[in-house]
Amino acid sequence: MDFAFYRFMIALDAKVDKIMTGLSDLQAAYAALQTAVAAAVADIQSLSAQLTAANTEDASVEAVAQQLNTTAATLNAAVTPPAAPVAPTMPAA
Repeated sequence: MDFAFYRFMIALDAKVDKIMTGLSDLQAAYAALQTAVAAAVADIQSLSAQLTAANTEDASVEAVAQQLNTTAATLNAAVTPPAAPVAPTMPAA
């Protein structure tokens, strides 16, 4: 057996392990971010609902409620992964 190849395979295995550990860390961080954003969106929507339920005639209160809804939707859209990955396109020659 070629020992250079054996050393190469061991080094490659170590690099793969490092990449997989990094990927696991990244996935955990993403999950934590999704949880935090979901909680923030729920809080913002709750505040909006409370303002709307107050049933005031004040247009400024309704405007704030609408801004909260818009903020919640924007925040949710910013972190929601797309339904399907978009294939890269090659520039025309």
